[in-house]
Amino acid sequence: MSDNYYSLKPETILKAAEKLNLNPTGHILQLNSLENRVYSLYLDDSSQVVIKIYRPGRWNENQILEEHSFLKELKDDDIPVCSPLSFDGKTLHLIDDFIYTVFPKNGGRIPDEFSDDDLMMIGRLIARIHNTGRRKKAVHRIKICPETFVHANLDYMAQKELLPQRYLSVYHKLADKITTAFDEASRDIPFHRIHGDFHWGNLLKRDSNFIVLDFDDFVTGPAVQDIWMLAPASDPEGQRKREALLEGYREFAEFDRSWLNLAPVLKAMRFINYACWIGKRYDDPAFKNAFPHYGTDNYWESEIKDIEAILLESGIEPESKSELLEDKDYFFDM
Repeated sequence: MSDNYYSLKPETILKAAEKLNLNPTGHILQLNSLENRVYSLYLDDSSQVVIKIYRPGRWNENQILEEHSFLKELKDDDIPVCSPLSFDGKTLHLIDDFIYTVFPKNGGRIPDEFSDDDLMMIGRLIARIHNTGRRKKAVHRIKICPETFVHANLDYMAQKELLPQRYLSVYHKLADKITTAFDEASRDIPFHRIHGDFHWGNLLKRDSNFIVLDFDDFVTGPAVQDIWMLAPASDPEGQRKREALLEGYREFAEFDRSWLNLAPVLKAMRFINYACWIGKRYDDPAFKNAFPHYGTDNYWESEIKDIEAILLESGIEPESKSELLEDKDYFFDM
């Protein structure tokens, strides 16, 4: 990874805007994003745009364009998403060897709390996204499965010596249990295009409506993936949120209650995927600042305990149960 990406200069961002005949005032605000570099720019007509410079090597151009195509489908279906702007028929552009795109700036806020009415509205919104997602298959995006989210990540971490040798055996045993549980729980569950990273930070509320942001992690997967991330806890509050989401969802699409059995397995898979995601980017100073304890014994031991706790939600006993952490909301922003 080039140091130029880690320390992008304002001149590069302004040049990217001017290349598309936008007229920035020079006022640039870097937005909160670890994966990509995202900037809000003021234009001389008093409007704002957001320029997103993609992390090199994460997605190829076909995968990014498939995301943009999905967003256009959703927008055409009157679903409130943030779809990229097109310039001369193109949504993907190049500046100093970096791929970037431009989005309109959406106003709104992330509510501190969500009422049952809010949750039902969000459930309806997810169902509508999934209805569009079912219409055709993704050709270039990855599929949620143990091969890509668990085993490939473990192989990478072992090869790069991110995961110490002394933890490899227990991780591989957990990976085998996750794979078996996934194969059993996902049987007969339909997979289709989904958001893939549907957490509260990717929702904005404007007036009385919600806007869905950031389809950067869009994948082929089960509907429950976009439900559990909004209601990950198994305590009464988590159950209340989940039931309200599903009540709204079922107004527009089918959701079989048995599909919830896959949620703990998906959580466990995300833990391993997340650990590898950090490791792949740990030469980025932003990641060192955000995850200073990554790679320590405490980090890996805590990860193992959390994965064991999650698997217990599926009734899966670990080989030798560690002291379990208290139930909590599992949240990841990639």
